[in-house]
Amino acid sequence: MARQKKQRVDLAQKSDDTLTDNPFASLGNLVSDAPDQKDVAPKADIVQPDSPFNVARTRKGGWPIHIEKRGGGKVVTIIESISGDAKALLKALQKSLGTGGKLDGNSILIQGDHVAHVETFLNDHLKK
Repeated sequence: MARQKKQRVDLAQKSDDTLTDNPFASLGNLVSDAPDQKDVAPKADIVQPDSPFNVARTRKGGWPIHIEKRGGGKVVTIIESISGDAKALLKALQKSLGTGGKLDGNSILIQGDHVAHVETFLNDHLKK
């Protein structure tokens, strides 16, 4: 069975009707009805400036964050010295990192090695 040769489109010949049909041309008048970017309220931040939680720094000024290896080769990031609403901090971290976690007394356990991400999150949200 012989293959049929494909017909190629000659792009060197320019005609007025090729590739000029714009399916969005009729939507041009709707763009003017869209609200300006100035009118749209900015999205709320993950954590409000008046945070209901606080994380106490260590004596040397760092964040009390470390990792532990658990059974089965699992790694857990641990955040300690939390005061206030630790549940709100947990929810904000889970949303920011896209991972699971849980409260364990006065500390938070986050699945995976996220020390650098948690440090930048705390630096951005708990400025002191």
